[in-house]
Amino acid sequence: KMMRFSLLLVLLFASNKGLGFQFSPIVLGHRSVVCRLSDGDDAETLRARAAALREEVAALQAEAEKERSNDIEPSKPKRIVSRPPPQRTPPQKKRNVVTSDVSWSDRALASLPYVLPLSDALPYGKYVFHEFPEVAITVAPFIPFIMLITAIPLGQLICFVALSVASRNPSFSRFSRFSFQQAILMDISLIFPQLLGTIFGITSIKFPTAVVEPASTTIFFFILLSSLYAIVSNFRGQLPNNVPLFSETADRTMGPF
Repeated sequence: KMMRFSLLLVLLFASNKGLGFQFSPIVLGHRSVVCRLSDGDDAETLRARAAALREEVAALQAEAEKERSNDIEPSKPKRIVSRPPPQRTPPQKKRNVVTSDVSWSDRALASLPYVLPLSDALPYGKYVFHEFPEVAITVAPFIPFIMLITAIPLGQLICFVALSVASRNPSFSRFSRFSFQQAILMDISLIFPQLLGTIFGITSIKFPTAVVEPASTTIFFFILLSSLYAIVSNFRGQLPNNVPLFSETADRTMGPF
């Protein structure tokens, strides 16, 4: 109280003497409060201004405290929304490419190479021909071509080399060259069982019939059905590209041309 009374006396003295008096601005936050005294102000005016100044300072302090508390308050963690895994579309099955503009000469030329794997697969069908002679009807149309190949010395090897060269010759259509390459791969697959049979024959190792018969029958039917499918597709003007194990390899070996 004594300090306030002394301050008022000083202010009154200054006002009586006609001296100008100015408070320095009080800065809080982003706002400033300025109190000026002019000549002729009395003590009541000073007290009113002081009270107004205290109220405004208190309001500014409250506002500053509120802003400070908002800055200190930790931010809420963001909610992580899990996304469902992308759905994978199942691979579409290859379809036969129908090419109606394929000439009949190309269709016949693309069907002839499958006689080569058929000629090599006939020995594996001996158990089938013995039990079911009617199966030989499916092979009967190819017997003349098979007899021609076997009658020529090294006929199968000559056909193999000729097909290998023709499959890379751009003068032939891609339709024909695809069958050339696929027939070669089918014939190569028969080399491994032939090699095993030769090794076991030299070493006099005999496998039981319960193992040899189903294995030989499986090889024969696989080559027979694959060749029939390819020949029928060729004569229909369709690319025989659905033979398991061979079509994809033949297409990749040929490349885009």
